[in-house]
Amino acid sequence: MAIDRRDLLKSGAAAALGAATLPGCRPGEQDSGVGPGQIDHVVVLMMENRSFDHFLGALTLVEGRDEIDGLVGTESNPSELGETVTVFRLDVSCQEDPPHSWRSSHEQFNEGANDRFVAKHEDNHGYEIGREAMGYYTAEDLPVHYALASHFCVPDRYFCSVMSSTWPNRIYGHSGTSKGIQTNDFHPDGYDQMNVYKALDSVGVDWRYYYTDAPFLGLLKDTWDAPRIGYVEEFFAACEAGRLPAFTWIDPGFTYNDDHRGLESHKLYHQISTAPQEINRVKPIRIIKNGVHGTTRLEIYTTAGKLESYELPKEMAERWLKVLMRDLEDVEVG
Repeated sequence: MAIDRRDLLKSGAAAALGAATLPGCRPGEQDSGVGPGQIDHVVVLMMENRSFDHFLGALTLVEGRDEIDGLVGTESNPSELGETVTVFRLDVSCQEDPPHSWRSSHEQFNEGANDRFVAKHEDNHGYEIGREAMGYYTAEDLPVHYALASHFCVPDRYFCSVMSSTWPNRIYGHSGTSKGIQTNDFHPDGYDQMNVYKALDSVGVDWRYYYTDAPFLGLLKDTWDAPRIGYVEEFFAACEAGRLPAFTWIDPGFTYNDDHRGLESHKLYHQISTAPQEINRVKPIRIIKNGVHGTTRLEIYTTAGKLESYELPKEMAERWLKVLMRDLEDVEVG
């Protein structure tokens, strides 16, 4: 019986497959024989909003890997009531989104004390939810992540490039600088700085960019190259056909599968995209395009009224509209 990629990843077979067949690079495991200068393809998949301790801290605390700078079990934060909240294993799979703007991140960092994460989460979501800021997952919760971490190189730790939200960090990821932005807003001069794609072009190295629902690359000036950009399904086809270039960047589905914590818009898009029984209830029936200050606003309506409103650069709005039209048939555009 044939099984497709999505069904495999949904099943426990993914973890078993990884544990059984992945060649390792940890001490004592069989060396793959690949050394510096022998890497043919670099593939970058950048997800969203999960700290190292939250996702992989249990490599130390539970798996016993002392070469990893993970959790030791004594890390804690005070609550607003002065209680000590120590790290603990989460028993929920979907969490409320912690505050992570420039200001919130710096308040939580608190000049290096790192003692305001619980308090700020409480401010946003209440006492019980606030404690989840100290929660972590294990291999039982994230079998694919831990299979990869156990059989391939994993960093001792990692941190975000900018203590702020999505755009500064993703701009940094593509170009090595956030150009000073602190929020999810457009830079007044645009993002025209050197980026990895321009750098690769300058030395004749080929690249590809694949996206799921919204092409973030569209924010970078003078970078869009249509023949080298496609949907994520084309990435898997390129893998199967052996057509990967030297460098590939993949963006996840920002509205439903980017690891971002429990936003309602993500849940709703997931329903629209993957649950046929829900489509008649929440499916967009009309999308209105309006020009706003040199950008395009997409207003998405369902039978129940306005669903979402997005203000995007014109080119990015058109590409996003194509994605919506691809996934959702019979939508009226006005």
